[in-house]
Amino acid sequence: MIKINDTCKYDEMVPLSDLQRNPLNAETYGDIKKDKEYLDNLKTILETQGLNSPVECVEGTRKILFGHHRTLVFGEAGNIEIPVSYISEPKTKTEQLELIAGDNSRKKQTIIEKHKSVKNLIKARIEDFGDIEDKNKKVYCAMFQLGWESFKKLEEILREGKQDLYDRIDADEDSLSLNRAYQMMKDDIKNSGKKLSASPVLFDIVKTNHITKTLISVSESMREILSVKTRINGNYYEFLPHIQENGLSLLTHELFSHSLAEVLSFDENVDCVATKGQKINDLQITGYNWSPETKTSIFNGNTKMPKGWISHSQKQGYFFLLSHDDDYTRFGVIYCFVPFEAWKRAGTNWKLELSVVAELKDKKVLCGQIKKDKTDGYHLWLDTPRIGE
Repeated sequence: MIKINDTCKYDEMVPLSDLQRNPLNAETYGDIKKDKEYLDNLKTILETQGLNSPVECVEGTRKILFGHHRTLVFGEAGNIEIPVSYISEPKTKTEQLELIAGDNSRKKQTIIEKHKSVKNLIKARIEDFGDIEDKNKKVYCAMFQLGWESFKKLEEILREGKQDLYDRIDADEDSLSLNRAYQMMKDDIKNSGKKLSASPVLFDIVKTNHITKTLISVSESMREILSVKTRINGNYYEFLPHIQENGLSLLTHELFSHSLAEVLSFDENVDCVATKGQKINDLQITGYNWSPETKTSIFNGNTKMPKGWISHSQKQGYFFLLSHDDDYTRFGVIYCFVPFEAWKRAGTNWKLELSVVAELKDKKVLCGQIKKDKTDGYHLWLDTPRIGE
């Protein structure tokens, strides 16, 4: 039981069951029962020190204006009634929300909860007075202990349509901080609109036999590279098969792009080159509007490729999507046009999933097969490249 101190001045004792919650409190703070840490701390203080301030209700009613947490804690402590004093009802919704915010200034909230509370106050003020100045917004941020710069960054994230980043901060602020999310948004803006030259006329320039020759070259080169032994103190060791996955992936990527450039140049009598440096494309043909990119994903298992393909930014254009097994004998190659919206955010990067690729209209599977299993999940079945098949 919580005691009532002499310093607590009130109008009457009211049964807890008679009190009505203010919907504006829930609008500002959500379900207060979920704030267990705050309630536990408040309960400890009240059980130790007693109650010094009554719950405040609207005059002539039992609707709570201030004291929702105290009312809840009183019930948990075994009290059946609580001191109440009555005050005039605020004239506007804005005034009510401002008073509620001031009464709960010590309440712990996440940065997204604070932002939503500030936004709710801003919305109410606009509805009541038709407009709001930055000085009022700054006051509201101060009420909820949200920095003005943080507020502006969150507003910009939403304004740029990055709801996914906003939701990730909300889900786990420790995993994705506001500053990191803001930088990711800036990177997205910087990289957005990257379009690979993609003339539909050249969709059929790459044929199965070109890819077969290319994959045989990649297979032979990679197996030879992996068999290289290093001599140390008279003993020979094979280290390359055990280097990090991204290192092998980079080698495979470069071998595929350069080999395909040579095959196309010879077979089609064009000047195809694999680009150098940090360009957005990996291949180009002189005089043609064609500059696809190669994406490589290590194949895990016999039939499934759960990883998809990863990119540092969203790009639209033609892609060679390459996959292979661990010993470079079986491959999968999909040549397709990928629109911006096909990419899905994955951490700080972007992911193109096999299920999305399978539904693309402009695609050719040049090695391997895309199949569905009994659960309608897509698998990429690899194949061994052979000349003449």
